[in-house]
Amino acid sequence: MPKQYNQITADERDKIAVYLAGGFNYSDIFRMLCRNRSSIMREIKRNGSKQNQVYTSM
Repeated sequence: MPKQYNQITADERDKIAVYLAGGFNYSDIFRMLCRNRSSIMREIKRNGSKQNQVYTSM
């Protein structure tokens, strides 16, 4: 049986932005959101600014 993947929701993206702005590290964020570490890292990499290292929820 194939794994079922759940996309990160808009609410979770907003929370990631707030947590990063609040100085939380990636480990704290994936624990608070009950998500896999790699999912959070991928999301931040995809939607983070390369110039000023700012994550923006989309």
